[in-house]
Amino acid sequence: MDKIRGSLQMMCRATNGGWAGMAATQGMSLTALENRVYARKGQEITVSCAMAMQSASGTTYFAEAVAQESGGLFIRLPTAEAVGAEDIQEQFIQMLEKAGEFAAEWRRATADDEVSKREKRQLGSLATDLCRHVHEILHTTFKIFCKQDA
Repeated sequence: MDKIRGSLQMMCRATNGGWAGMAATQGMSLTALENRVYARKGQEITVSCAMAMQSASGTTYFAEAVAQESGGLFIRLPTAEAVGAEDIQEQFIQMLEKAGEFAAEWRRATADDEVSKREKRQLGSLATDLCRHVHEILHTTFKIFCKQDA
């Protein structure tokens, strides 16, 4: 749950006006917001409030934290409505480049039969980026080639 609390704190810092700005967007005092974020005296942020905070901060910190706490990964999908087959081709090229980076880093990291903390973080970051690209390709493909329900 530390990741979720951390996401709430990061959303407050990311909001214009910081914590005070976030409190104002949520219609509460700064003290009330702090009490909920830090779970003082049994107070807590509801999911709907966390989603509103995420929207106000213009981030995806809460979604990312929930995904991580659940053993998963949050992937923001492209929102552009006007996509074409050329976009998918470009996404494939980028995905292959990321796969190459991942493979090269994996070889470097495992060459000595031990993966350090730094190497683990780097591999995790590259794997996340690669996974994100694969899902972006799927999303774009479905937008272009799937028949929409009437």
